Amino acid sequence: MLRQLREAARGGAGIEPAEAASHIKVTVGALSKIENGRLQRINPLYVRNLCQLYGVGAQQISELEETAVQANRRGWWVVYSSVIPDWFRLFVGLESDASSSNWYEGELIPGLLQTRAYSEALMTVGRRGTNSVDVDRMVEFRLRRQSRLEGERPIRLHTVINEATLLRQVGGPAVMADQLRHVLALMRKPNITVQVLPFHSGAHGAMTAGFNLLRFDELPGIDTVYIETGRSSNYLATMADVTRYADTFDQLCQSALSPDESATMIANVAEHHQGQAGKEPI
Repeated sequence: MLRQLREAARGGAGIEPAEAASHIKVTVGALSKIENGRLQRINPLYVRNLCQLYGVGAQQISELEETAVQANRRGWWVVYSSVIPDWFRLFVGLESDASSSNWYEGELIPGLLQTRAYSEALMTVGRRGTNSVDVDRMVEFRLRRQSRLEGERPIRLHTVINEATLLRQVGGPAVMADQLRHVLALMRKPNITVQVLPFHSGAHGAMTAGFNLLRFDELPGIDTVYIETGRSSNYLATMADVTRYADTFDQLCQSALSPDESATMIANVAEHHQGQAGKEPI
């Protein structure tokens, strides 16, 4: 989007890539992605700051900012617009570009780790009037998000889940047994770390709500904490908030079982659910 400006304005003003990157506190590689539109989400603030550095006029700045806003609405998820709330679309864009996700969940298995059956069970709860087609689309959307765990640049997912998420029988014991075995399989991937926060660990700093800290190796200035409240969400991006939640996540990791201990607990609970499934009436 800013390629033409880069060639004309930055070149004309004698501004080197390193200077422009430093101006918006990103790496030179990240600057190239911004200028060439290779990010799923472009922060309009970056557009304004770069344009001001390049000496672009106010009218053109306004037009480019609007272009950035519109571009942010045209990600791969646009085909699911009918079943995605507006307040969630920004998160999907951020997740698509994030380098890592530090995610705490107290009630359910994180979406990137869910099976189809588990996700379907969640989607049908508290959604009176939702038809089966919409449920299928919501599940399809959630499963498509899981592609971030694969590919040439997979997201590094480190999640801490409350012990309650293992015990709560979403969809019934058979669904839970399969779900937990799925988590165990994913834990073998080098970019996925799962820790369980056991009940005996006591009080902790995230008892009021789960959160997801998204980090960007080349764009640290847009590190963002996402907090979902069911029917809305909050995005926290100040340095103070990011630091606070990073510290909270570190404390959760210290209180949680190690990944190996967590895998043992998950396997044991999966076996328990499987045993319960065998007792279900036919």
